Amino acid sequence: MVRGNVWRLSLVVAAGLVVAACEGTASINPPAPSGSAAENGSGGRVVEGFRVPAELRTPLRDGPPYPGTPRWLRDLDLDDAATAATLREAPVRRALLAAELSIWSPEIRSADPVSGHGEAGIVYLLTPRGEWRRVDFADYPGRFHSEPQFELSPDGGRLALGVGAERSIVVVDLHDNSHRRYRLPVRSPIRMSWSPDGAAITFSPRNKMAGRHPGYELDLGSGEVAGTPYVVPYSAYDTTRDEVVELGRDGSGRWHLNGYRGGELRAERWLQYGGFGGLDPVVRRYVAYEYRTRPAHRAQGARGDAIVVVDPDTGALRRMLTDDRLRRTWTYAAGWVSDTELVYVSGKPGVVRVWNVESGRTRTFARFADRGIHVSIAHDAVADLLRRP
Repeated sequence: MVRGNVWRLSLVVAAGLVVAACEGTASINPPAPSGSAAENGSGGRVVEGFRVPAELRTPLRDGPPYPGTPRWLRDLDLDDAATAATLREAPVRRALLAAELSIWSPEIRSADPVSGHGEAGIVYLLTPRGEWRRVDFADYPGRFHSEPQFELSPDGGRLALGVGAERSIVVVDLHDNSHRRYRLPVRSPIRMSWSPDGAAITFSPRNKMAGRHPGYELDLGSGEVAGTPYVVPYSAYDTTRDEVVELGRDGSGRWHLNGYRGGELRAERWLQYGGFGGLDPVVRRYVAYEYRTRPAHRAQGARGDAIVVVDPDTGALRRMLTDDRLRRTWTYAAGWVSDTELVYVSGKPGVVRVWNVESGRTRTFARFADRGIHVSIAHDAVADLLRRP
């Protein structure tokens, strides 16, 4: 990491894993579950060779609206946003979410060339009052990719934009449309992620997405860029412990949580179900990430794509949000809005839901008329809306 505070190259799984008296690498390796119903619960489902207890699985399904949230959140349409003012014309204090119609959307393939319905590649911002704003890339000159790379800050006050073929990231302040361009040592930054305090952004270069390559962190104060000792698509800032976690995998394919301090590996926490690893974790009290069955298992008829939630202190599986269609519905974890409530997006049908990982209850937060969207949420701003009396 680049900052001089707790973030400087301080990747660790949990505060209890690394203590002042600890020297070297700690490794905690609980025995792998046998997969039997007797040991892992009855009525479970076999996924990657393990029988997951039925009580730990939540089926992906629609739920009632989240209590107290405005009705307009369930009636969103990017066609309405297309005529909205730009940030230059009408700046805003912050946004709840940013959305873009993917170039792979079914609406693009069936777009009406006369009306222009289904136009992709434009980022729109939704405010807490239900107003749309357009992000006009012409205000921030650069060669942006046809699939815009964008990420809202946790408080919703800034927007990070990856500049396509150029070596830069642009950060826009929504309150006045001012921006700063940060020069990078690599091209095409993607998989951007803000630190919880909004002081840094991690990212990967597009040409390093194949395999497990370390990434970079940009310090937004100094503009310095430093390499990370962890792989960015498998890592996340820990908003509870002021740390970062990384999902790693050993030579046998078993997954674990790695811990680094000062750039050195200090701890490993093995997952209870070693086959359940994946991309794009988000962390608060628990770690949530996207799990996909491997091709070899799918060829044998296996199902079980899921959003997996584990306890970072023990590696124990807390719950799985499961559906055979997760891959086809572009479903992913978007961020935590409380210690137990996770926002997840199903981009293909255009639905944003809140899942209580302890009770298993799912509620609908937002619904788009559009099919095939990319959404970035400002989880602090969404949390404020959900807690509004």
